[in-house]
Amino acid sequence: VSLLSEPEFIDFSDEADLLRQLRPFEDGLILFAGCRSATFLPQVWSQLPQPEMFLAALKRKAGMPVERPVDGLMAARYSVSKWHESRAEAS
Repeated sequence: VSLLSEPEFIDFSDEADLLRQLRPFEDGLILFAGCRSATFLPQVWSQLPQPEMFLAALKRKAGMPVERPVDGLMAARYSVSKWHESRAEAS
């Protein structure tokens, strides 16, 4: 079971500033621009460990252009708490 924290909007001046504020392996990230949005759970950092790669893949997922800044881009971060049921409890 995964419990997501309340998203917290990130105040940033441009995408380079957003990249500096990301906390790899800790932050889940939601991107918003117009009617487009997408999210990655913190676990995705294991596949995309560089902030630039993480942000580019999330922009691509949202259908946003990867090669240039996105007008009106907003971002929010969240964390995830996970619980696992042990095999002994499942029996």
